[in-house]
Amino acid sequence: MVVCGVMSVRYHVIPSVEGAWRVKRSGAVRATSVHSTQSEAVNRARKLAKKDVGGAVIVHGVDGTIRRSSTYGKDPYLPREQSQMKSRRAV
Repeated sequence: MVVCGVMSVRYHVIPSVEGAWRVKRSGAVRATSVHSTQSEAVNRARKLAKKDVGGAVIVHGVDGTIRRSSTYGKDPYLPREQSQMKSRRAV
């Protein structure tokens, strides 16, 4: 996924056969981290995604289906009017 010319990083929260939950960066062979609960894994993935421009977290269920996904960072698709309103509020 490319956001404003920058490659965004996706972190997947996936179950392991041992019953643990893994945080795995897209394209990586090994897990970034392993956690005993899905909640702990989601929190870690969220922290990692927030460090990256346009980072994303994709949470998978026990059966492998995607349960939810979230993106973090500046929204490149924000309508122009809303973008201008936000910049006026910041002044």
